[in-house]
Amino acid sequence: MIIRYLGDSELAQVRRRRWRKVFYVIDDDLMRLDDDRSVPEDYRQRLLAFRQKRLPDILDLADVIVAPNERILEGYPSKKGERLDPCYVTVCDDLRHFDDYQTIRILFPGSRSHLNDLAFLQEGLLRLSAAHTELEIVTYMGANAPVRLKGMEQIQHRKPLPWAAFQKEQQRERFHICLMPTVATPFNQARSINKLFDCAAVGAVGVFSRGGPTDGVIADGVDGLLVDHDVMAWEKAVGFLIDDMARAKTMAQACLDKAGLCGNPVRVRDFWRKQLDI
Repeated sequence: MIIRYLGDSELAQVRRRRWRKVFYVIDDDLMRLDDDRSVPEDYRQRLLAFRQKRLPDILDLADVIVAPNERILEGYPSKKGERLDPCYVTVCDDLRHFDDYQTIRILFPGSRSHLNDLAFLQEGLLRLSAAHTELEIVTYMGANAPVRLKGMEQIQHRKPLPWAAFQKEQQRERFHICLMPTVATPFNQARSINKLFDCAAVGAVGVFSRGGPTDGVIADGVDGLLVDHDVMAWEKAVGFLIDDMARAKTMAQACLDKAGLCGNPVRVRDFWRKQLDI
């Protein structure tokens, strides 16, 4: 099983043996990057270099492509494709933080590849911060955060963390609202539903883009909010939750339940048991 990327030594190791079947697990849409400049350019160039120099070697070995989105699988028409949604790592076990919301904590969990999505929200976040002094907004953009959002007392831009460290921090942190817009770009349209699990990990109600990866998973107004691509609509949606934290708590609980249903690790385990005949 090859997961995402492969270095020279790993490639040599895979080539030294004869395998009954090789699976390639990929969660980025590498095939639509030529005309999609929505992600940071240095990141885009790294992905393009990988696609040109190393992906052909991996595809020579791979029998099956496993991805969380059909759009990714469409990029490999000569290979057998299997759709597999991710599972959660952890789900918040209580919502006691909703008992005290003198400070309302809002999380933007996106990595640097979501910088364009955060930039879309910036004017709304500035207005919300000015109108609601009880807000504390956290991102993991560090120095990469949009300039307009830097130096704001209510907005923390923590340094980006490796995935494992980010997961551990999520287990310790609690938030009330989680914002995950996905601007309608080819790269974003091929993303997975993993941001649902970020919301559940920190015990928050999620606000997602209508038409994004969580369409068909999130029931609008029940276990999250789906919002049109309009910053004023996002500002209004967040304001709605701020003004009714009892409703927000109910929706956060429903979000935990939805994550537990959609992200059950047993489903992923059973998928691989079937694929590997074990």
